Amino acid sequence: KSKELEEARKAGQVAPEQDEEGNDINPHIPQYIAKAPWYLNANAPSLKHQKAQHLRDAPATGPSALEAWYPRGSQSVAQGRPQSVFKKGACTNCGATTHSAKSCLERPRAKGARWTGRGLRPDDVVAEVRLDWEGKRDRWNGYDPRSYAQVIKRHEALEVERRELKQADLDQRAAASSANVPSAALERKDDEAHNDDSGGESEYKLTADGEVMAHEKDVDTKGTARNLRIREDTAKYLRNLDLKSAYYDPKTRSMRQDPTPGVAADDKDYAGDNFVRFSGDVAQFAQLELHALKAGQEGRDVPHLQADPSLAEMLHKEYRKRREKLERVRQDA
Repeated sequence: KSKELEEARKAGQVAPEQDEEGNDINPHIPQYIAKAPWYLNANAPSLKHQKAQHLRDAPATGPSALEAWYPRGSQSVAQGRPQSVFKKGACTNCGATTHSAKSCLERPRAKGARWTGRGLRPDDVVAEVRLDWEGKRDRWNGYDPRSYAQVIKRHEALEVERRELKQADLDQRAAASSANVPSAALERKDDEAHNDDSGGESEYKLTADGEVMAHEKDVDTKGTARNLRIREDTAKYLRNLDLKSAYYDPKTRSMRQDPTPGVAADDKDYAGDNFVRFSGDVAQFAQLELHALKAGQEGRDVPHLQADPSLAEMLHKEYRKRREKLERVRQDA
């Protein structure tokens, strides 16, 4: 009877079983998975035994769970007042009971709190933060965005210092020009700036923030230049901001289709990467390849295009001349 009931549930004729929480149990789950072990004393059908204990007791995910992290710099005071007597088992250096002297982060004292009984530090706040699989591997977990204000402050201070130096330099130049006295120091600064801007052979390098930076290139070493776009040129993906426009491949930095098909050919300076492929001698070379391929399929003795390209091109020219001559004869007839 139980087997017939199981078959009926699989066929959808009978409603499936439900667990303690009212969730339906898939009737196609095998019995060795759906049945709980005997030592769990499960009186009702359930699938809780298939889930790990730490996952069952895990807190709910959401914004509140993401904000939970270890408190930094927080210290607790026992019973609302600081410690006045050193406790047995506490840190011999600072007197806190939540860590040992080996893991104490305070400066080592000449005489610890164990012997002096003074300067006892309050206990550290020990919080239990339970994270799931993604939370443990999140590289930004516990990051405080307010700490980035220090980076902004440092860059602002550098910018202010740079402007002050530039203003002082301009004042010095103005004073020297008003006095009509050539300054050797200013000339030396101009030479150094000129050397920094265009100093001989330089190689361009793309930094992490997208800036192109030039550095000196040694003559004895070989340097390979990357296919970098000049920063003054418009990027390909900014030619047409329509979502249905030509596709831009960020890995190869290529846009094969024309991003502005509605603009006349004489009025645009970029018509896609395929425009370069079908311009110049590309079409003529494609005809040469097609002629060699067709001649090889027909069994003719034609020189190989890669092995003897000059002879193959010469035969292709003779073939074109003969074909044009036959066409003129047909037109005249």
